[in-house]
Amino acid sequence: MSKSTEPGSPASSDPGVPDDGIVRIRIDLRGSEPRIRRRVEVPVSVNFAHMHDIIQGSMGWLSYHLYEFTVGSQGYVDPGIFENPEEYGHLDVRDLTLKTVIEQGIGKFQYWYDFGDDWYHDVRIGKLRNRKAGMEYPAYIDGTGRCPPEDVGGVYGFMGFLEKIRDPEAEDHERMLEWYGGPFDPDDIDEEGIHASLRRVVEQLSPKPAAGKRKGRRRKG
Repeated sequence: MSKSTEPGSPASSDPGVPDDGIVRIRIDLRGSEPRIRRRVEVPVSVNFAHMHDIIQGSMGWLSYHLYEFTVGSQGYVDPGIFENPEEYGHLDVRDLTLKTVIEQGIGKFQYWYDFGDDWYHDVRIGKLRNRKAGMEYPAYIDGTGRCPPEDVGGVYGFMGFLEKIRDPEAEDHERMLEWYGGPFDPDDIDEEGIHASLRRVVEQLSPKPAAGKRKGRRRKG
């Protein structure tokens, strides 16, 4: 099992991780040039189905494709998409929580998105933090680099896309603009869109009010 060497990584396999704890994760898109990175603070209680939503939202992906987590040497997938994943040695993403990963002393894991374009993300787990009053989690902290467009063709396709869209004289410049739907600024990471996406995850994680009878007087007439 690999452990993160970045400052603030989990120090040990402490079984006493609080259920309401928070950790800062760092997400790096492997092989990207320029660098594409996000830092997000996440409740340790989230399962890896929600971790998928957090990574998608903070990066700027659109959940068009399949995905897989690798934690240690074990793969985790969505059983609603993969039929009988256990036959291939995979487990259910809903059955793994970030808390469990930290308690096992694991400091990083892999998220593989789109089995055609092959976007590999290295996710490093930082140290435990206290919740801040008034803060909702997951919470975007900062980042660099705009997420590649969906279906651009992986790392090398993205590099070619950037070359053509940056150069008005390039042969395929206009075609790339039309394909993408307009200009593409690799430095504009669309923080407004990230906050909106993570807000939807916050709502998913928020306790739902119990169904019951409404209180109050019945209106007459």
